[in-house]
Amino acid sequence: MERKRNHGKPDGAAAGCTERPNNEKFDGVLEQAGTMKRYFFALVLIVSCVFGFAQARRSEAGRAQTADAADSHVLITIKIGSATVSGVLYGTALAAEIKSRFPLAVSMSDFAGREYYGGVDFYPSPEHLVGGRRTFADGDITYCEAHHNMAIFYAQTEHPNLSVEVIPIGKVTSDLSVFADFAARETVTFMLAE
Repeated sequence: MERKRNHGKPDGAAAGCTERPNNEKFDGVLEQAGTMKRYFFALVLIVSCVFGFAQARRSEAGRAQTADAADSHVLITIKIGSATVSGVLYGTALAAEIKSRFPLAVSMSDFAGREYYGGVDFYPSPEHLVGGRRTFADGDITYCEAHHNMAIFYAQTEHPNLSVEVIPIGKVTSDLSVFADFAARETVTFMLAE
């Protein structure tokens, strides 16, 4: 008995075992699933655009507020161990809220030879949390909502990229080289200048 050739198809393929049956319901379900995927993708795209636009407007407003606030500032003194450095606190709502807690002592740790950071025991008003960015300049004094801490950046502006947003609230105005002499952990006290 002579066997028919199946032209490279696996056994049983000649008889139609691997072909999809002609089923209109199945085709309709596939078409519906494709349409639902397109609607879902469009919905995700719209939500992402709206959220991105809102974030951009909030950041833009915060940057404008921070830029304006850099012109109106309050002189501060920062005591670190036995040393004292000078700085300014910007005229933003967040900076004013933090200033209301002065003198403010924060236990800070050195991180990567670029910043001292430490947690705070209060939560600023959400409406004051504007102007966040993922970069810093040497001397920046910041608040980070994601980590609920304050930081003083003193080095490595050439690598200013951060993994979370920080909100500038002020700036150290005296020589930053003194930060190299501090211990790995210091109590940093922020107070109004006399």
